[in-house]
Amino acid sequence: MQCPHCNKGRTHVTTTVQHASGGVLRYRKCYECTTSFSTMETIYKDEPRPVRGLPKPKPSLPKQDIKLINKIKTEVRRKNEDRRKRVPNYFIEEED
Repeated sequence: MQCPHCNKGRTHVTTTVQHASGGVLRYRKCYECTTSFSTMETIYKDEPRPVRGLPKPKPSLPKQDIKLINKIKTEVRRKNEDRRKRVPNYFIEEED
């Protein structure tokens, strides 16, 4: 490996340590400038990352129109519920 400090010297490994993350930590030393540095070797896991922060789709209608539509839907639903209450249940036969 080339030295990142002098960019011309070759390096050698002085110590190798198992890291807690499952990787390998190597302490290196340059032959030219005699500086020491460390490198980390980790295991790459190709797992899909969770998708966060997707933008919500924008409504195609203005808020006022959406409120009006919801109000009309509610009124129609209530009228249908009231009409059902007035109609007798004709599926059940009454006994004499």
